[in-house]
Amino acid sequence: MTGCLLLLAQGFSLAFSLHCRMGPAPRILELFYDVLSPYSWLGFEVLCRYQHLWNIKLQLRPALIAGIMRDSGNQPPALVPRKGQYIVNEIPLLKQLFQVPLSVPKNFFGESVKKGKEEAGKDY
Repeated sequence: MTGCLLLLAQGFSLAFSLHCRMGPAPRILELFYDVLSPYSWLGFEVLCRYQHLWNIKLQLRPALIAGIMRDSGNQPPALVPRKGQYIVNEIPLLKQLFQVPLSVPKNFFGESVKKGKEEAGKDY
């Protein structure tokens, strides 16, 4: 009798394992990111953290937001004074909310954003 229960228990365990493995296939989620964007970093960290829980397969697609801004005739948000201030205030809140290590370099807006904008204007 004990052997029977053991077999049933093992059979249940096996059936449960197969069911978990044969669940729906993960959906593919493409993350278009810019290495200069703190929002890209936050998105990357959160998606990596929860990809197994959310059943997604993450595909990373690098993008140059400065080039997109140039081609669309827009300025990067950090260069618009009120948007830049909003970002400075919002990033620490999002860092705390998502518990993601993130720090903005001292002269981020002066060096990285402007340099990225200038580099994006060049034809490669």
